[in-house]
Amino acid sequence: MKFLQVAIAGFLSIFFLLCADMVIAQTSPLNSSGDTKTNKQYYADKAAEETARKQNAYKPKPEPVTPAAANASPGNTHIKPAKRPAARPTSIVNMGREYMIAGYSMEPGLIKVTYEGKFGYFNEAGRQIIPVIYESVGEFKDGQVEVKISARQAKYFDRTGNPLPPETYKARQEEAFRANMLASYELGKPKTTAPPPPPPPSQGEIAAKTYETADNTAEGLTRVSKKRFRDVHITTVAEEIFYGYIDEKNGIEIIPLIYDDAGKFTKGLAGVKLGQKWGYIDITGKVIIPIIYDAVFTSWPEPSLVKLNGKFGFIDISGTVTIPIIYDNAGIFSLVNNYARVSLNNKWGTVDKAGNILIPIIYDKLTQTYETPEGYYSMLVAGRIIAESGGKKTYFDITGKKVKK
Repeated sequence: MKFLQVAIAGFLSIFFLLCADMVIAQTSPLNSSGDTKTNKQYYADKAAEETARKQNAYKPKPEPVTPAAANASPGNTHIKPAKRPAARPTSIVNMGREYMIAGYSMEPGLIKVTYEGKFGYFNEAGRQIIPVIYESVGEFKDGQVEVKISARQAKYFDRTGNPLPPETYKARQEEAFRANMLASYELGKPKTTAPPPPPPPSQGEIAAKTYETADNTAEGLTRVSKKRFRDVHITTVAEEIFYGYIDEKNGIEIIPLIYDDAGKFTKGLAGVKLGQKWGYIDITGKVIIPIIYDAVFTSWPEPSLVKLNGKFGFIDISGTVTIPIIYDNAGIFSLVNNYARVSLNNKWGTVDKAGNILIPIIYDKLTQTYETPEGYYSMLVAGRIIAESGGKKTYFDITGKKVKK
């Protein structure tokens, strides 16, 4: 019996020990207030704290308060909403027509428009500046614009719609180009030290940048040419080339580019063409020999051949007629031979520099040979002239005297 009591007592002791361990396992260390918490409650609190921390991390930070804002009363505080850019219109209605906007010009207040495949310009007030009748219109630059009538024809306007002469437009474009180049050069200059001045451009460099051609340099002047447009009808322009002269060394324009053609300076004079007539100017551009001839053939210091009203004759360097302008055809004087061939009524003869007839003007053909006394040929000696008429040949020297074969 005593054994049974001891066994029961031992069993109960073991049972109570197991229950005590289970209670200890269900508890956690003290929290900040000194209370004990179960494991489930402890980890639930930790999860809530982590969630709150993350939410606070993504909240925007408050703007710093300025003294003026701190002293302002709530009734005076006003937050302006951000302005949205106003949408630009896509068309302009004028005189019952709706013109579609093709673009806004870099020039303030100008709008490119199109209607039924044609183009023009309006201003922001809706008033037509350039008629909407052109195949294409360019962009305004420095207050002027080029418009195309066709692929080969163009007109020019300023920003108020006034037409511009082609030469004015080109001159302004060239001036603006030079100004932009100068501004670019100034912008690119080093700030600390001034660059050395650029070397003066050569005549060839100036001509290559400014003119279509530059040639026939003589007596310090170079002939140059440039294309320009000339109005030939209210809606038609023609491209033409004009000639003038610049200084050979510095490229400065000496004689304006106003001539339709021009020759090389010889003995201080150059033949120039104005319209359909020719004459001579000096190196200052002054007209020395009137521009009245159909053609000129320069051979200074010898008398020069000219054509007037379909007839030929000769003038000297002062413009004085030395041989009457009465011949149907003529050749020039050379440095070797002191005669010139002339023709009347399909017959040929020769004259000297004073206009005296050397070989009668009765032959069908004249041919000069340059044979030396030794039988050699040279262009530097006076030879013989063979005059042919009716199959017969007659021989003359350059003075008009008959000689043997």
